[in-house]
Amino acid sequence: MAKVKQGISTLRENGYKIVAFWGLAVLLFYPPFFRGLFFQGEQQWTLGFAAIVFAVTWLWKLSCREVSFLQKPVDFFALALVLVYLVAAFGAANARLAVAEIIKYGLYFMVFWLTSQLVQNRRDVKTLLHALYIAGEGVALAGVMCASGLIEIKDGFLGGRIYSTMQYPNALASYLTALSFVGIYLWASKKSGVLPCLYAVGNYLMLLIVIATGSRGGLLVYPVVLLVFFLGLGRSYRVPIFCHYVFILAGAFIANHKLIPMLVAKEYGTAWLWVFIGMLVALVGQGIIMMLPRLKLSKRVIGLIVGLIFVALLGGAWFQLSQTDGAKGILSEQLVRRITSINLEDANVQGRFHFWQDAMKIVKDHPVFGFGGGAFEETFRYYQSYFYSSTQVHNHYIQMWTEVGTVGILIFIGLWAFYKLTVWRLWWKGKDKENNLLVWSMFAAAISLGLHAFLDFDLSLSSIMIVLFAMFGLTRGIERYTNREYKMLDGTTFDGVKWFYYGGAIVISFGVIIYMFMLSSAFTEARTASQIYREGNFPKARVHFEKAVSRDRLNAEYLASLAGTYMKLGEKDKALETIEKAQAVAPYNPQVMGDAAGIYLSLGKINEGLISSERAVKNFPFNTYYWEGLTYRYFVVGYQAWTNGKGAEAKEMLAKAVEVPARIDTKMSTVTEQYRKMWKTGSLGLLEVSPAIKLYSGVASYILSDYSTAEAYVKEAYEKVTDEQYKIEAAMWLAVLYSKEKRGEELSQIMTEGNKLNKNFEQNVLDLSKLETL
Repeated sequence: MAKVKQGISTLRENGYKIVAFWGLAVLLFYPPFFRGLFFQGEQQWTLGFAAIVFAVTWLWKLSCREVSFLQKPVDFFALALVLVYLVAAFGAANARLAVAEIIKYGLYFMVFWLTSQLVQNRRDVKTLLHALYIAGEGVALAGVMCASGLIEIKDGFLGGRIYSTMQYPNALASYLTALSFVGIYLWASKKSGVLPCLYAVGNYLMLLIVIATGSRGGLLVYPVVLLVFFLGLGRSYRVPIFCHYVFILAGAFIANHKLIPMLVAKEYGTAWLWVFIGMLVALVGQGIIMMLPRLKLSKRVIGLIVGLIFVALLGGAWFQLSQTDGAKGILSEQLVRRITSINLEDANVQGRFHFWQDAMKIVKDHPVFGFGGGAFEETFRYYQSYFYSSTQVHNHYIQMWTEVGTVGILIFIGLWAFYKLTVWRLWWKGKDKENNLLVWSMFAAAISLGLHAFLDFDLSLSSIMIVLFAMFGLTRGIERYTNREYKMLDGTTFDGVKWFYYGGAIVISFGVIIYMFMLSSAFTEARTASQIYREGNFPKARVHFEKAVSRDRLNAEYLASLAGTYMKLGEKDKALETIEKAQAVAPYNPQVMGDAAGIYLSLGKINEGLISSERAVKNFPFNTYYWEGLTYRYFVVGYQAWTNGKGAEAKEMLAKAVEVPARIDTKMSTVTEQYRKMWKTGSLGLLEVSPAIKLYSGVASYILSDYSTAEAYVKEAYEKVTDEQYKIEAAMWLAVLYSKEKRGEELSQIMTEGNKLNKNFEQNVLDLSKLETL
């Protein structure tokens, strides 16, 4: 039996520990600078890097004969979250998106486990917190630099709001809010010297950018968390931290008053001047705090004086917000607009409510293990009550519920519950005041992220989720080294099991690394193939698409592109086999279904083609494009049957084309007036019976001898279509109709117009006029 040595406070420091520890510091530092690590490519190679750190960490642990892996419930819940995403993937709406979420949660578990294992004392914890904190400062500074034109960040400053490297202001606010509590701890842990001044500047800058994001969710969450934070502070820290906070808040208010207006006006020099003025206020405040001990004032008096300043700040802000005449005050006009626009009737707020309602339809259909990672992203078009293009629920907990069901959300709640229990044990029972402050500050950071996740999709950005799981892991690490939870084996026992541990660590690490490399190289191959395809070199494009598919077999986009390439090369059997695979891994993807419909019909598989076209419409019913494709396909199949003398088949197919306008009207009848006002049109307007649909539905009506409907639809199509080919077809069928009804004057007029459009117009009309309608 393994012997566990108790009373060991630290493991042996060696080269493995140094490499693993600083590798983890790098892992915590860089993610926010890569678009918040929102996209799959960055997530993949980050997990690969984490796997390397994981392997080196095990080499260090095993060099010390320490073999603990999971010990407390919080550890098991962190791993269970990965496993439930794995289980949910077997019934996922999109297999590849499900894999992407497994990768993300595998990364988060790695962060949790590595932070819990690699810290052995408070110095280690503070070093890793510095990695996160300095990254936050870099992101905050990058936001101002981008807004002032010093550096280029795509979508880093839009609409008078700072987005920085996150490319989303609400996520930036959530991220910096969390790290601001880390910054407060770092400031409070240093009593003298230059560092408190640097932390004062850094904390001021973070708070300034939180305000400059204009995040209404952030403005709602931050005061609540701040109140909880102060309530949990020890008496020895409460007054100093309150003083510090009031001074950096004053500096942030003063700077923000003119910062955004100056940035919008492109008066960058003045904008930076206000940044430095706010910084000076924060530094003066720090100087005052450092001088207070010499004044020998009681903490009560100091708290009262600073409290009055705080009340003055809040009073000035409240007065300004209460005015209706745009009175000037300590807040910027942009911030006043953002705060005063907070109400439940706001379109964005209402939109979120409807996202949540639609997401709950997925939960209702898949309540136990959910619909797999990326469930909402893949199926929101299928479930949505009106058209919007958000792939995120804007509520992380409901989004997770759609992905991993009730089982998964209970696991996540369990993780939170046992994390809070860990905090409680360390904070309530702890006698070390600084350690209590450390644990409590990280808790404030975690709950700020957790609360904001009810209102937005911040935790979909992996860089922010990494911060959350780092807070979980570091707190767990403090518990481990405080309680000396090390499983040390004696030499004999270790020799008997060491290769099991070595082998497991190597297999897991290298397996992850190899798979991440395959996915990354698949993306490169697919991108190369797409470029070559556009150039018309289909044989070479096929080679690259085949490599992409072989390395990422669940990617429906790659499969559909390869199927299309096979069609270009005349390899029909391969095209059919490949498009069927694409449909199997992404049955709710309308684009894949549309591509499949085209391939099936080109190969003469009429029934399969029409079924796929119907599935495309079902998967995205508010998109006119898919209805146009469906109408056209029914018409073409019916037309071909008509010209080949298959009357019964022609009637069936043409009747389907005629039904489309009524089906669209029925679908739109479910869209209330409120939904129509909220309809996010963009390039996709309200679902309607478009000229193209009217054209083919009208021609189908003509063939079925419904001349009045035919004339109404085809004539309107002729008048409204802008595409030349559609206009020619509409004119041609109008001429055929007029010829059939012997309406000479109208026929003469349309023939004149048609002959101008196409040299074969008259002959085509004559040929079609000879065919008897059904």
